[in-house]
Amino acid sequence: ILTCDDDKASNFLTPISIDSTGAVTKPLQPAFLVTKSGAQSNVANNNTITWDSEIYDQNADFASNTFTAPVTGRYLFSYQIRIDALASNMTYALFNTQTANRTYQNIYNTQTGADVTTIFRNFTGSIVADMDANDTAIISYGESGGSVGTADVDGSFSYWSGTLLC
Repeated sequence: ILTCDDDKASNFLTPISIDSTGAVTKPLQPAFLVTKSGAQSNVANNNTITWDSEIYDQNADFASNTFTAPVTGRYLFSYQIRIDALASNMTYALFNTQTANRTYQNIYNTQTGADVTTIFRNFTGSIVADMDANDTAIISYGESGGSVGTADVDGSFSYWSGTLLC
């Protein structure tokens, strides 16, 4: 399926492609996957997780740690974030996927009955968020208990992705 941009025959776009097997691709569909080039040290409550390395950014909707919805719809966001140097006696870790319409919280109990200093943990989460055109989304971190602000976000094992579902 082709569309013509500004009635110029030389500027054809392919918003939907269906191959001979019936597989459908949408090369202009908003989708991104980002990671970190290094650690983010001493994250404290409500710090935005920074993402400086794009693996892909289909439709160019991701910049400056923020996804901006190009159209109104339902967006699937998923993350895996590794936190190093968890504070001793930390009670919980909190990750917020913050959008203009609401904040989606994932709370993880980190109590193990022992000192967890220098231990790392991987945290994963996903959400289908309703977003309006030009709404933004970020991920922020928080914690309770222990020495707040000692946690480090590992750059090698942390990812955030998103795509328009419908």
